[in-house]
Amino acid sequence: MITINKETTEEVIREIEKLDTIYSDVLLLKYVYGFNREEVAKYLGINIETVKKRLVKAMSKIKESIEK
Repeated sequence: MITINKETTEEVIREIEKLDTIYSDVLLLKYVYGFNREEVAKYLGINIETVKKRLVKAMSKIKESIEK
């Protein structure tokens, strides 16, 4: 379990900035701007399944980097 504190938040932000935009865009739209998956798909002009896959991949990349 990860404890959320200023350092963790800053680390997550750094990791998001390292992601390819195809991953960071879906994360930001969903978790910062509050879009649901359908809205993200429509906004980006992509399939909802693609949104789901990108969210999973992005979270996996961030988790992997933080746990190193």
